Formats: sequence, C-alpha cells, structure tokens
Amino acid sequence: IWDEIGTQLPKAPEYTHWEYLLLTWSKPWFMTQAFERKLVADGSFVVWVDFGLGHSTLEFSQMLKGKRLSGRPLETSKIHVSQRGGFHPSIQTPWDAAELCDDALFPAGVIAADLVGSSRLEGFFSDQIKLWLAMGIAPDDQVLLSMLQAHEPGLVNLMPKSGMRHGWYQLEHFLET
Repeated sequence: IWDEIGTQLPKAPEYTHWEYLLLTWSKPWFMTQAFERKLVADGSFVVWVDFGLGHSTLEFSQMLKGKRLSGRPLETSKIHVSQRGGFHPSIQTPWDAAELCDDALFPAGVIAADLVGSSRLEGFFSDQIKLWLAMGIAPDDQVLLSMLQAHEPGLVNLMPKSGMRHGWYQLEHFLET
C-alpha cells in the first residue's frame, strides 16, 4: 500500500501496532465517559492531553510545571483542536489526507470539548471507523480530525498555531499563565 500513496513506511506506533490505534480511536469515548460518570461537572469542558510518546522532553515538562488548566471558557458545543499546518477543505477520505498533507495536520494530542462536542466527536469517530474498516482502511485519529473539519467545519474550533515544537503541543491555549 505504501507504494500507492507515494510515502515511506511510517514508524509511528499507530501504523505499526493495532493496539495503539485502538487507544487513539478511544479518545472521544473517554472524554464522553468523563461526563457520563460525573467526573466532570455539567457545563464544563474536558481536555484530552497525550503525555506519552514524544512528549517527555524538557521543553514539554517545563511548560507544564506548576501550571493549572485555565478557567477561560471555550466555545460550547464545539471540538477544540490545535493545528500544525493549513487545512485542506478537500480532505474527505483518509487517502486525501495521505496525499494532500501531513497526516498530523491536526495533532490529536490535545482535544477539548464539552459534553455536546465530545458526544459529536465520539459519533463521528465511530461512524467513520466502521465505514473505513469495512473497506480495509484504518484511519488514525489525526486523519479522522482532518476529515471531521472537512465534513462538519462549524463543529471544529482550530486553536491558533504556536511556534512551539511546530505547534505540536499547543497546551498554552488551555493553561493559566
């Protein structure tokens, strides 16, 4: 398949370990469960932050040290994601994402939403995963976020790109200064 999309065999775990892919697909479910299990107050937001692979740098840990999540309100009923590059509105399929841009256009390491946004994200992920798996394709969470922006542009709030780590972390949008 890698010959067909003109890229090199990736080394990212979501492409080489199916278990990791299942975990990345579960992010919206965990966010929704936080509300359903009353771990998050009604009207609040959940912020999913990956603290794993590639995030154990001194720069990342220093950015977090002594900080708390901000009390600044986010826009309700939306999914807030960071971005690394310009969005391509023509991304409708995983193939489009592979051919048109870096698949980490929207790094899925930071996602914020209220209950409505989390539920809509969970539904979109579920529907798209079932659709593409039936065709033998397993899009990762980053590709799914790119497709979500194309399919439902009003649902996604793109956080402004920062210069830090090519916009990978983007946590400063959610931390108190």
